[in-house]
Amino acid sequence: MPKEDPLVQVWDAMPKQNNYTDCGVYICKYMDYLLQGYDLSTLVWDASDLEVFRYRIAKELQKGKARSIPNHRMSQRVSQLD
Repeated sequence: MPKEDPLVQVWDAMPKQNNYTDCGVYICKYMDYLLQGYDLSTLVWDASDLEVFRYRIAKELQKGKARSIPNHRMSQRVSQLD
């Protein structure tokens, strides 16, 4: 039996895309929630929220907000996953 990766978690009830074009938005939002410390198994959103997510992602990138996350904060979040 293969050893399970402690960084890989699977939840059956997570929001899932219903097309072939929204995967990037879903991945970005999952990572956003994960790095903020949210429990991904409790996410409740659907395809109607994607336009808002796209706008927020674009604004954060445009303002450089995504680049301003301190390295120690990123390291702290990643270490919590172990």
